[in-house]
Amino acid sequence: MPLIIVEGVDGSGKTTLIQNFRQVASRLCWLFARSGPPQGPNDLDETIRYLSLHRRYQTPLITDRHPLISEPIYGPICRDKSLIESLGWSREEALNQIAHTADRVIYCRPELEVAIKASRVQRQMEGVEQQFWALYQAYDKAMQDLLQRGVNVIRYDWHDENLRGSLSDLNRLFLGV
Repeated sequence: MPLIIVEGVDGSGKTTLIQNFRQVASRLCWLFARSGPPQGPNDLDETIRYLSLHRRYQTPLITDRHPLISEPIYGPICRDKSLIESLGWSREEALNQIAHTADRVIYCRPELEVAIKASRVQRQMEGVEQQFWALYQAYDKAMQDLLQRGVNVIRYDWHDENLRGSLSDLNRLFLGV
């Protein structure tokens, strides 16, 4: 069953994109998960375990972030350490795990200024606004590394007027049709 991960910096349109698909896919049997920033190693471990349950129960899952992608990015940049390491995982091991479990990663990546403006609508984790450029660079690198591991990474820019959530765009991004 598919695991589709929607990733990107704060304000990049992840949640909105998933909400639009959820409305279209109301008749499909999909699970939707939202992964907030982990508060500690136990929280992170539980989140990773939950995200792996979809395979056991053969239920398609769309997740708004995955901690094995976002934590190695946000942790070192915003908190000076990644909680992934406290679980004994390296960044490379985390990306390899994603490569073995994800069917696709939708990388929400509008232009930097657009994401910064959109992120100001909600309160963000400490340090995010000051580190936007570093987060963008780290996400670009992580997506490139996933592509090199054979993961289907699809870049999506909600701000692009040609890609504003039409039914065919949502089907292409989420269902691959």
